[in-house]
Amino acid sequence: MIRIIFLGKTKEHYVKDGIEDYLNRLKKFVRVEIIEIADEKILKETHAIKEKEAEKILKAWNEKGHLVSMDEKGKEMTSIEFAEFM
Repeated sequence: MIRIIFLGKTKEHYVKDGIEDYLNRLKKFVRVEIIEIADEKILKETHAIKEKEAEKILKAWNEKGHLVSMDEKGKEMTSIEFAEFM
């Protein structure tokens, strides 16, 4: 099973459509669970926001599985590399 945890809501329709298309393809091969977590209100300290959001993610995570976090500063992979990683 793959559990995908999102922070915040996706507003752009083309992104929502892309996510929906990808999930429909993925669901043919593996069970997928989507969890949307509300992002934190803007605080003075960015570090405090990240800590609160990390707490929410860890609470939603099933500790029996592997946790993969993606962000713009992470390692870039092709689709094939990511599939092999997963």
